[in-house]
Amino acid sequence: MKNDNMQKKKLSSKKDPEKNIKPAVSDWIFMSIDEITTSDLYIFLKPLKLGELDFWEEMNILSLEMPDRTCIDMEGLKEGFSDGKDRQFMIENGYKTVFFVSLSCYNDSAKAVFEKILEHFPGGFFADTEDFKPNLISKK
Repeated sequence: MKNDNMQKKKLSSKKDPEKNIKPAVSDWIFMSIDEITTSDLYIFLKPLKLGELDFWEEMNILSLEMPDRTCIDMEGLKEGFSDGKDRQFMIENGYKTVFFVSLSCYNDSAKAVFEKILEHFPGGFFADTEDFKPNLISKK
């Protein structure tokens, strides 16, 4: 009897593997070496017909909802970063433009859009983390 209780205790104290799964990064930053606007991104993405594309020029926001329900929202940060370390990263890497990017989820659809943007606008998509990792950088 005592042995059975010990076994149950051991089993229940094991970590749940699903609780150890890290959530996908949903907040990203897009930086480009070119000076671009949300209007430039809209003009580039519109003919690709990737899904429902909305653009609010006065708010500097672009929103794309793809057929698989993945949503990508991009907001241009006209003043760049307020944090000194982030500004230093931009300067050291030659980036001129910054966008905050919010995803409903990071999946193959989102990655494909990131890659299409990077083919046209050199720069990188960086996780909104202290070390900007993970990241996806253009090959240009």
